[in-house]
Amino acid sequence: RAAPKLLCVIDARSFLDEWESVDALPEKVREAGKKDLRAHLSDKKPCEILAECVESADVIALSHSEAADADELEMLEAMLRELNPCAAVVRRSGAGGGGRAAEGSTAGED
Repeated sequence: RAAPKLLCVIDARSFLDEWESVDALPEKVREAGKKDLRAHLSDKKPCEILAECVESADVIALSHSEAADADELEMLEAMLRELNPCAAVVRRSGAGGGGRAAEGSTAGED
């Protein structure tokens, strides 16, 4: 298997709330996006941006997973695997000093 190329870090405590949000991106972000041709997501809703990040990732790290509700964490992991079944999903502690691997699972391994 090739080395991972893209890491997506998600805050496990707030992802589902952000996913369900109908709010637009903050005005500052939209304005900055108009000035940068690479910022093709500036007119998208947060859930569309989150989906693109998850779908593109080789590895998805769930930060602060120890502080997330267990049922919501299970639902989040299932959702992430639905969006990107090939990505490795790894739980990370929110502790200082870089955290530690709390629990991990790698998709596609035998």
